[in-house]
Amino acid sequence: GYAARHAIVFLKRLWPDVGQAAPVNVQAVSGRVTAQLRRFWQLNNILSDDGEKTRADHRHHAIDALVVACTHPGITAALARYWKTRESRAAEQPRLEQPWPGIRTDAEREVAGIVVSHRVRKKVSGPLHKETTYGDTNEDVENNGVSYRIIVERVPVDSLTAADIGTDDLTEGKSPIRDPGVRRALREPVARPDGDGKRARASGPTLGPDGPPIRKVRLESKRQLHGLVRLHNGLNDPNSKHHVAIYRSADGAVSGEIVSLFEAVRRLSRREPVVRRRSDQGIPLLMSLAQGDLIKIDDERAAYWVVREIKANGQVTLVPHIEARPTKQALKFAPTVAGLLNRNPRKLAVDPIGRVRPASD
Repeated sequence: GYAARHAIVFLKRLWPDVGQAAPVNVQAVSGRVTAQLRRFWQLNNILSDDGEKTRADHRHHAIDALVVACTHPGITAALARYWKTRESRAAEQPRLEQPWPGIRTDAEREVAGIVVSHRVRKKVSGPLHKETTYGDTNEDVENNGVSYRIIVERVPVDSLTAADIGTDDLTEGKSPIRDPGVRRALREPVARPDGDGKRARASGPTLGPDGPPIRKVRLESKRQLHGLVRLHNGLNDPNSKHHVAIYRSADGAVSGEIVSLFEAVRRLSRREPVVRRRSDQGIPLLMSLAQGDLIKIDDERAAYWVVREIKANGQVTLVPHIEARPTKQALKFAPTVAGLLNRNPRKLAVDPIGRVRPASD
């Protein structure tokens, strides 16, 4: 309602409201009125089977816009009179005829043809990395042929669990606490038969009988270096991915470069293109994908899909263009870059009024 009032003020500046002679008479329609009209005209079940409005589909905005466009002051006044007198026995529910015969059928056909316009997030702005800074141990380990760097993070003792500390000889070796002396000092009160982790840590473990209290500990973890950025005081995890650049060589080999927002800002500061037209090996760019980009897949999943998330492991999370639910609840699939190209995707652009055209990358 607040936004509608400001929209009316803005629109009346464009078309001064001077009564019957005004070029446009600007009015707002309340959500209560549109809800009633959607039910009367049977428009709710276009997107849901239970006859109730669903917000899981972005196209519910289009149905609301249709209802608002078909509403006039007479409808609003009739509903207002009914709501005012509906407790009386003489009150009759108003007969709100359809704006034209077959509005339900026409609306269903038009809604089915809508391609939702999403904002593509290609701005080089926002938090560049997470707040936590990791220490570099310069120690590497290999797992299934992949090299990982051991990094450490300082955390408060109160945030540790018994599993982090290791409560017996079998679990102590699996504890991520880097310093063995600190691990033993924390393990003793946790291992007491009558103590739990929180009560023991609250008592203030120390390094030795007269040693200093332990307030923070260093935890080890394994990460691939290419997924981290180096700062002046350690390593950090980039906060978000800006885009993935997809390259395909003449022999058909596909490669994808995940570019973080941190790296995009670095390129911009060096006056380099944010999206590189060629890879480091000189392979030409096939396409780039950022959050909000639309692609069409012409296989068994033939549909319009929107990029919802780009993962560090090279997977691209796609959701249907009509999907309005959070990623965890949404219908989705997350192919790798190579797996996505096997489905012959076409990158498209949709303007704010739904016109679809090929996207030039």
